[in-house]
Amino acid sequence: MEGKRMWFFIGLLGFILISPLIAFNNASMGCYQRRIDKYPDEPSSKDWQWRMGTIYYNTLRTEKAGESFEKFYTKWPEEPRRPKAMVEHARILEELGMKAEAIEVWKKLGREYPDHNLGQLAVAKLNNDYKIYTLDPLHP
Repeated sequence: MEGKRMWFFIGLLGFILISPLIAFNNASMGCYQRRIDKYPDEPSSKDWQWRMGTIYYNTLRTEKAGESFEKFYTKWPEEPRRPKAMVEHARILEELGMKAEAIEVWKKLGREYPDHNLGQLAVAKLNNDYKIYTLDPLHP
């Protein structure tokens, strides 16, 4: 009886360790994305898009994380978490060495949210890190 109990706990532990790999592999995440794309007006779609960005980032799939955060702020322009998604996307682009693309996201954030703390952060980042002192679209 003792041996069966031990094997049961070993199997349970194995399942607990393997289940995130099953639930969050690329195929599963693709299913989640298709569901979000099919039902963008469902309240849970916004939350799942955000979670996907976080899951991708935490599982070292940085490019996919950036895509998820970009989809988030593109699909739902009125969403209160939009500025935070833009920050996450810009930081991921910087992490990937895509400085020009990151600058464009920081500029967009600064232009669209000039009175928001994160918009002000974007302007400060552009000034301090990139030496860009204007957000005027006519004078890039």
